[in-house]
Amino acid sequence: MFIEESAANSPVRTRAGSDGNGFFLLVILALMGLLLQGCVALQVRHPLPHDLLEQAQMAGLPGIRAWGDVYSEILQQSAIESIKQMRVLLVGGKCVC
Repeated sequence: MFIEESAANSPVRTRAGSDGNGFFLLVILALMGLLLQGCVALQVRHPLPHDLLEQAQMAGLPGIRAWGDVYSEILQQSAIESIKQMRVLLVGGKCVC
């Protein structure tokens, strides 16, 4: 009488990737990823020259450029105008200024 042994009970059972191919493939992919980063072209940026700093304006938004740690009269006036506009909207058209 012959007993057929299944592959699951075989002493020579191997798992996928246990022979090192999975690790080798991972190393190759990581190296390719690192090496291909050098092929990306950098964008050339032209910063604003320091002597034109005070003259620079955003198109259609005059006075919008300001330093965050310096008092700006234009910013203050804009904030007051925004508050007035919100009061008009919230009170239903009656200005409670």
